[in-house]
Amino acid sequence: MKNPNVLRIFSILLLVTLILPTSLVYALTPTQAHDAHALWIEPAQVELNVESISFGYKFNVTAWANCSVPCGGWQLWLLYEKAYINATRAGYTGDGKSEFMQNVSTIPVSASFKPHNATFDRVEFGESWGGSGDKRSPGYGSLAWIEFNVTNIPLTAQEVALEFYAYTGATRKTYLINGLDSSKVDLNVYRGLVKFIPPPPDLTPPEVKITSPLNKTYTIATIWLNFTVNETASWIGYSLDDQANVTITGNATLTSLAEGSHRVVVYATDLSGNTGVSDPVYFTVLTSFIPGDLDGDKDIDIDDIYIAALAFGSSEGHPRWNMLADLDNDGYVSIFDLYLIASKFGTGS
Repeated sequence: MKNPNVLRIFSILLLVTLILPTSLVYALTPTQAHDAHALWIEPAQVELNVESISFGYKFNVTAWANCSVPCGGWQLWLLYEKAYINATRAGYTGDGKSEFMQNVSTIPVSASFKPHNATFDRVEFGESWGGSGDKRSPGYGSLAWIEFNVTNIPLTAQEVALEFYAYTGATRKTYLINGLDSSKVDLNVYRGLVKFIPPPPDLTPPEVKITSPLNKTYTIATIWLNFTVNETASWIGYSLDDQANVTITGNATLTSLAEGSHRVVVYATDLSGNTGVSDPVYFTVLTSFIPGDLDGDKDIDIDDIYIAALAFGSSEGHPRWNMLADLDNDGYVSIFDLYLIASKFGTGS
């Protein structure tokens, strides 16, 4: 039989896990010194890389205080620019009370989240002693953690302010309570910043590779222009024989090509404005070419067989390679190519 106490403990642990803020991390020691009387945010700057966050991403900040007189409590209004973030939860940094007031009997309250004006929303929170007469000794300590989530991700660098509403006089909303006379202590307040950091600029041009035509001789005047681009392009074009660029949206066809040598280059511009350029491809068009007429004298004779024999056994890249001798277009001059040329011996225009 299962132990009910074990199940009860497991249920409590599960509930605590679900309730606790998933991003709750508050500073145990301040990272910067502040003279009394002071109120500040830790960390003073939160940096969010927009490439690694998404909508709903959570982060925490911690409010800290330093007081040179005995302290009987505190109140804060924390204002934040609401265009990109929203405060969702807040709590004390100690066990049922702030770490700042940990050794004093206090009256806890719940944090409130309210609109402030067209630009800012605010968090209201505080704590006061429980009337036992004890006071918090002068010094510093953490007051509260505040959890935010990201509601909007900017495309450019942005700074979002976290500011304490700390006007002096009757309108003051952020203060410490002097434990000696219950007066409100005016504070030096220090704002925090949430910085959205955009990704570094894309300075890498796209890679463009032409797959057709090849560096070879064609006996037709219409040839496919095929290519690949390794990223999304905002513009693509090509230049044939160093003429003006022709805009295209994808693979195209080169038509009415004149006999002779040609050069083609493809360009592509990515979404960041970088333009990549393919390696040029050089090819030849011979529409009047007679297969087997390797010397171009319009007939097939022993000279052509001799030229083919010199290329026998070669392939592309070999110093003896002759693409005109590769009649079956398999990239290799074989005995079958020589047979094809010999079979046409004595013919011509």
